[in-house]
Amino acid sequence: MKKTMKIFYIAPEVAPFAKTYAVADVAGAFPKALKEMGHDVRVMMPNYKCVNARKYVLRDVIRLKDMRVPEWQDEVLVSAKSAFLPNSKVQIYFLDNKELFVRDGLYADSQKGKVFADNDERFMVFIKGCVETLKMLHWQPDVIHCNDWQSGFLPILLKMGGDEDGFFKNTKIVFSLFDFQTETTISKSALEKAGLDTSQFSADEVDASGNVDVLKAAISRSDMIVVENKDRALGKQLKGEPVSDKIKALLASASDKLVELGSGIDHSVWDPSSDKFLKSKYDIESVEKKQDNKKALLANLDLTYDAKSPLVYVHADAEATTQEDDLTQIIPEMLEMGISVVLLSRGQNGKEQELAAYNEKYPNHFLLQKYENDLAHQLMAGADFYLAPAWEEPMISNHLIGMRYGTIPLVKDDGDFSETIKDFSKSAKNATGFVFNGSEERGIVSILKTALELYQNTDKWENLIKNAMKQDYSWHSVGPQYIEKLSRLF
Repeated sequence: MKKTMKIFYIAPEVAPFAKTYAVADVAGAFPKALKEMGHDVRVMMPNYKCVNARKYVLRDVIRLKDMRVPEWQDEVLVSAKSAFLPNSKVQIYFLDNKELFVRDGLYADSQKGKVFADNDERFMVFIKGCVETLKMLHWQPDVIHCNDWQSGFLPILLKMGGDEDGFFKNTKIVFSLFDFQTETTISKSALEKAGLDTSQFSADEVDASGNVDVLKAAISRSDMIVVENKDRALGKQLKGEPVSDKIKALLASASDKLVELGSGIDHSVWDPSSDKFLKSKYDIESVEKKQDNKKALLANLDLTYDAKSPLVYVHADAEATTQEDDLTQIIPEMLEMGISVVLLSRGQNGKEQELAAYNEKYPNHFLLQKYENDLAHQLMAGADFYLAPAWEEPMISNHLIGMRYGTIPLVKDDGDFSETIKDFSKSAKNATGFVFNGSEERGIVSILKTALELYQNTDKWENLIKNAMKQDYSWHSVGPQYIEKLSRLF
C-alpha cells in the first residue's frame, strides 16, 4: 500500500465556486481532508461565468495558457487558471474557454431552462484540457477521480488510445456517481471531432443513431466505482426520484468494482465554535448559547421567540412537486402543535405559492424563504430540529451538519440518512436524533409528538444535544476508508 498518493480530482462543479447539486459540496470538502492526511491532491473544474475570479484570487499560469486541445477536429485553445480551495492548501485549476463555459448557467440556460445542446462537446473539451494540464505540469497522478457524466469522457479517452505516450500507464481511474437520473450520450458528430468512431465501442454502448452512452462506456473502463449507498444505487432503497432502470442495471453489472463511501461535512465551513455567521459561537461545553442564536435568528426573521416552542428548519432543495405536496399537508399540523417552521427553498414551481400563503396565515411562526448561505448557517445554530426530507438528494449532509450544531435531525427510516442516526426510540441514553416510519405526513407528525415531549425535559434534551454534537462525521473520518479502498487497486 502506498503511504501517500497523488490524486487528481475532477468535478463539474466545486463549492464555493459553483454549485447546483451535491457533487459541489463533496468536491469542495473531501480533497481538503485528503490533503490534510498527507496526500498530494489537486482539483480541476471548468471556469464558469459564475466563478468569482477576484474574490477567490484566480491566477494565470504561464505554461497553461493557450493550450491546444489535442486530437480535436477544429482548433480549440484552452487555458488553466489556478487558485486554492478556501481554508486549505489544495490547489484547484479552472479550465478556461469563454465560448464553452462563460454562459448563463452550467448545463442549461438559466433564463430559458433549456439544456445546452453541445454539453457533450463542452465536457469532452474540458476533459481533454484536464489531461493536457497534467502533461504540461509533468504531474503524473496515481489516481484520477472523476465525478458524474460530465467527466465520463476521461476513462473513455485514456482507455481508447488517448494515452499514446504512456503518461497515464500507472494511473487508476475512479468514477463517482451522484446523479442517478441523467442518462447522457456523446453524439456521433462530437465523437468524430474527438477523433473517435463508433467502431471502437461495444455494440451495447452505441444506439441506433451512433451516439455513445457516456455512463456505460465510462463505468466499464473505470477501475473503481464509488456511490454513497449501494442499496440506493442498485434501486433497493428509494429516496426522492428513483434510480433509473438503466443506471441501476449498469451499476449491477459493475458490482465487482462498486464500493460504498459515506458522506461527511467540512469542519472548516460548518463549525459552531468558529462560524462567522453566528451571533454567539458555541461548542459542546456551551450549548446554552444556542438560545442566543435562536433569539437573534427569530428577531431577524420577524418571528416570535418562545423558549418552550421549538423551531424546525426544513431545507427543500429539489424541484419535484411531491415534496411540496407533502409539506402543504404537514406544515399546518406542525404549526397547530405550537412549533415554528422556517423553510428554505431553491425550488421554483406552483406549490411555492401555496406554501408562501402560510407566511400570511401564520405570520409569527412560519416563513418560506429563498436559500441564502448565511441564513442556512444561522438556522443550523438557531433551530432545535432539522427535518431531513426523504426527497433530499444523496450526499447532502445537512442532517450531519445539524448534529454538529446540536440541531436534532428528524429523518425517515429509508436506510440512507437513518443509518447515521441513533434513534431515540431504540436507545434514549445514546440517541442523536429521531427516525420516523410510515408515510411522510403521518410519520413526521407522529415523531414530532414524541420529540416535543422530550424538548420540554431540559436535562434529557441537553443530553440529546450533546450526544449529537459528539459525533464525528467529518470528511477526515471518511478519508481513511477511501484510501484503503484505493490501495486495493495497486
